[in-house]
Amino acid sequence: MNISTATDKLIPALIKARGEIEPPVKNREGQARGGKYPYADLGSVLEAVMDPLAANDIALISAPGCEGQAYVLTTRLAHISGQWVEAMYPLPGGVNPQELGAAITYGRRYNVMALLAITSEDDDDDAAAAMPKPGKEYHVPARTAQKPLKESVEKGASNEPPPHPPAPAKPKENPDDTTTEAVTVMIWNKEPLTGEGKNGPWWKIGIKVLFSGHQDGIWLTCWSQERFEFCKARKGQRVLITYSTSVYKGKEQYTLEEVAEVENG
Repeated sequence: MNISTATDKLIPALIKARGEIEPPVKNREGQARGGKYPYADLGSVLEAVMDPLAANDIALISAPGCEGQAYVLTTRLAHISGQWVEAMYPLPGGVNPQELGAAITYGRRYNVMALLAITSEDDDDDAAAAMPKPGKEYHVPARTAQKPLKESVEKGASNEPPPHPPAPAKPKENPDDTTTEAVTVMIWNKEPLTGEGKNGPWWKIGIKVLFSGHQDGIWLTCWSQERFEFCKARKGQRVLITYSTSVYKGKEQYTLEEVAEVENG
């Protein structure tokens, strides 16, 4: 978050506006990993905040652009005095226009709710449980982690997922905790990781997939070159995946176990 040097006019106006904002109406329902949850879409959030902001001389401005080496969405609350506060939401590179548009819509909603301390999804806990997102994937300070969108599209590069933990051995052949869903293949690491473990050499790569009804994706670890090639050949298409969930240092990790064509389209 960035904020103007002077805030003596901005903060009182924000406090007053925040007191006038009603919780956004949860007008949509999302579903992922077998769970459903209600949430307020961007239109509902804007409907809740625009009048209180305007009544207190605060303008809401959002626009995508480049910040260092990252492609980001910046949302600013600007007071009539010239004082302001803004938040940035990193955008993915190497995606098609529809995926970029979805990320911008999600970022606009996310930034507005963060700047005004608004919740619409039961404190977002239900959404997080239904659609986990790796915590470091969109870390704004790491601006060199992503290339500008134009360069990414032209060269076929992708934004990198968070670093995978060291893995000396492959996961179990038949994991107990698995989930099967249809997803859209988005992007992947530029190069696989390899190493030597107690069970011999290992090979893995990160693949990002998008779940239906969501505007963001999750990273899966793929240990099979055959499965990776299957996904790579179907970028932007829907596939049926089975993935397992594990916990590493308190954070959930997701492993691609199987992948297949989606029947009947």
